Amino acid sequence: MKHLLIFNLHGLGEPPGSIPPDELQYWLPRDFFVELLERVAHLPQVRLSFDDGNESDFEVALPELVKRGLRAEFFVLAGRVGQPGYLGAAQLREMVSAGMGIGLHGMDHRSWARCDSRELDVEIDEARRQIESIVGRPVLRAACPFGAYNAPSLRKLRRCGFERVYTSDGGVTRQRDWLQARNTLRSSHRLSDVQALVERPPVGLRHLRRRLRTFAKSNRRRVSR
Repeated sequence: MKHLLIFNLHGLGEPPGSIPPDELQYWLPRDFFVELLERVAHLPQVRLSFDDGNESDFEVALPELVKRGLRAEFFVLAGRVGQPGYLGAAQLREMVSAGMGIGLHGMDHRSWARCDSRELDVEIDEARRQIESIVGRPVLRAACPFGAYNAPSLRKLRRCGFERVYTSDGGVTRQRDWLQARNTLRSSHRLSDVQALVERPPVGLRHLRRRLRTFAKSNRRRVSR
């Protein structure tokens, strides 16, 4: 298997009132998600991940994944655990018991490319400690909020020993890559868009262009404010 195609999702079903308005564009209908699983469940090159730790991860995604014997990675915001509309500690532990992966998405949904070193300590170190204390196991994977990263934030993640870091750069990725690109699904997407990406993944020159953009972002040194 040369390339992986990772789809990234957020909320499923009817969004609760506690969800920030700017995040509503990432909520997908439940029927869309079920049909997505039907189309990709048999494809070994396709992976699924979820950001933000919305309660729909437990209420909607988990039972549908378990029903099909699938596994996904869930990247949690430590500062939202237990808040209305978001996963609670007991739900996170149940997801781990069901074979799901739990990763880091930060503390307060801040762009890591805009954080200084002290802010990164909170967003990465402290948030990781909180999640690990809940799930009772090491957290070794992280997903960059907003897909934003730069050289300082990546150095921090490497020093902290994260095995994989996920972006929102789109396209395909290689299983051995430390920095892995994902394809974020939005409410404007149709199932035909997903099918087209599965059938015609961006390889060759299109893949090279994406990797060059990733290289440029990962070597950006300044903290952008």
